[in-house]
Amino acid sequence: MKNRIFNSLLAIGLIFLSGNVLAQPVEELGSVTARPQTYTPAKVKKKTTASVALPFFDDFSYDQNYPDTSLWEDANVYINQTYSIAPPTLGVATFDGLNKDGLPYDISRLSTDSADVLTSRPIDLSNTIDSTYLSFFWQAGGLGERPEAIDSFNLKFYSPQTQTWSRVWGVFGVDSTGFKQVMIPVTKSQHLRDGFKFRFTAYGAQAGAFDTWNLDYVRLDDQRTKKDGPFTEPAFTRPHASLLKNFQSVPWFHYNTLAPIENKSTLFHYYRRNIAPGQALNLNLCIYQISAFGNVLASNNTGDATKDNSHNPNVETLFDCAINSF
Repeated sequence: MKNRIFNSLLAIGLIFLSGNVLAQPVEELGSVTARPQTYTPAKVKKKTTASVALPFFDDFSYDQNYPDTSLWEDANVYINQTYSIAPPTLGVATFDGLNKDGLPYDISRLSTDSADVLTSRPIDLSNTIDSTYLSFFWQAGGLGERPEAIDSFNLKFYSPQTQTWSRVWGVFGVDSTGFKQVMIPVTKSQHLRDGFKFRFTAYGAQAGAFDTWNLDYVRLDDQRTKKDGPFTEPAFTRPHASLLKNFQSVPWFHYNTLAPIENKSTLFHYYRRNIAPGQALNLNLCIYQISAFGNVLASNNTGDATKDNSHNPNVETLFDCAINSF
């Protein structure tokens, strides 16, 4: 609560400071209070009213800021590639106190209340064979504000038979930078029906991007075991680095007037999920093509099939790729 009050009053305090010419300049960083954006569902898959068939899977790796409407009913969480720390795969769903338009639910509400919600579309579980599990990875805080002890993140199941929601898992605010995996069995007959749904809810301040939680790699399927939770996959974990030194982008008409600003190499971050060191995956890394206006400026078509093999599993790893001058 103290952190929330401080961040909210910070802007007011800076206004008074700026009005006093004799005051010592002060610069402070606080939490994001808004993230203005326009909800554009046309960029996501076409919405459907039919129940989703197994397997249900989303790793939020798509290039848009809203959940896939063929899998999810609501759009308040923020799909992004930059708010988490070392995610299982590139792209997460971030829960905070901002709605689908990037604005606070209630700018005056700093106390803990229901904030972002992510609800699955109806799922058909009427023909499952055995051992149905829902698994996911979660992270508290990440690169956003850490949830406080009174805040929480929970999961509920919906029964189409009783038409009620029941809480099946939850965690209170913790100081955690890493992702943790959870596996929840779906065993009750009232849930193993056509029309089953599940819902993630974050409880925190509704006044801005406070009390952040990140969600990744949501998977629901049958014929699973508790031991099959950790998946085996190589996956990028961060956006590709810029090809420019000290810049993400520059105006085209300034490009040739600057000193050489191209990077001679660029770094990529990724995981070898549950893949032992030395286990060859035949990944040809560092293949690239740089083009502008239809003209290829630089390329490498051969790659490196051994660069990946020595990296440790389950640790975010980086590798560098030489870039030809362009």
